[in-house]
Amino acid sequence: MKKYFMLVSVIFTFLIVSVSFAQLGDIPINVKGDFTMEEKKASIMALKEVVGKLSIGMINYEVYYIMGGVPTPIPADFLSGFNSITSYSFGCKQDLKLDFFEGNLFAAYNQDKFDLLATEYIAIVANFPIFIDGYEVLTSNPIVTINGKVYVPIEDFVEQLGITITFNEEKQQQKFETTDIAWIIEIVGKLSKAMLKDEVLQQVGKPTYSFDTNVYYSRKTNTLRLNFFDNKLSIAVAKDGFDLLAKELWEAKVLSFPVLINKEEPLTSNPIIAIQNKVYVPIEDLAEQLGITVTFNEEKQQLEITTK
Repeated sequence: MKKYFMLVSVIFTFLIVSVSFAQLGDIPINVKGDFTMEEKKASIMALKEVVGKLSIGMINYEVYYIMGGVPTPIPADFLSGFNSITSYSFGCKQDLKLDFFEGNLFAAYNQDKFDLLATEYIAIVANFPIFIDGYEVLTSNPIVTINGKVYVPIEDFVEQLGITITFNEEKQQQKFETTDIAWIIEIVGKLSKAMLKDEVLQQVGKPTYSFDTNVYYSRKTNTLRLNFFDNKLSIAVAKDGFDLLAKELWEAKVLSFPVLINKEEPLTSNPIIAIQNKVYVPIEDLAEQLGITVTFNEEKQQLEITTK
């Protein structure tokens, strides 16, 4: 009797969700790789719209209803209510894998393996420079990778990329100031963790001012703070709060508000994130939208951006 009831429930659910299955059917599916900007936008927007309706802990019946239909074939675990993974395609290589645990939604992974239900990720400081039209990008904030994707602090790239950023939350265009940061990069390049204080001062010169374990170097709107512990260099912090000696991990949080680039939503299903309140974007995903090309030079071990 119990098995009969479960089977009836599955059939009933299938009939309900089949009514809305056309929602996915309306998306222009193109999986060949030769697709237009309009097709990309439609696929990404459709994926984002669906993900916006999902939440961790949703039961599989409810999720399948939102997705617009029971996946084909129906996973065997759909009946048992245990672990299962189902996939949906939105075209233009925009795929979504739903991971269930004991019948409840656990994660939603896109094609780049980002869990789009997560609110934070782990960012790793990159060990390569970025060049734009042959000139190295000067930023005191670190370039990072998340799931193998290169993320850049977009505010630091604005002038060189010739773009504007609008924070939709304020409905106002954010204005950015050009700051002199080359000297910070030069100083940090001479330093390493655990350097003795006397050695540091010998390398970078007399500080602007100092207090016990903290040594400060200032110029215009930028300040570099060197912190010492047991007379050994511990951290080097710029005005945005990053330890410029760190080579490890950062907590990257998903933005709680949308960002418009050139008055349009970013052409990516990967998350836009913030590290230390700085907005980071996956630069490779936005290349076509920004009218630039992004390549990694294996020989020189550097990321190269071309805007011309």
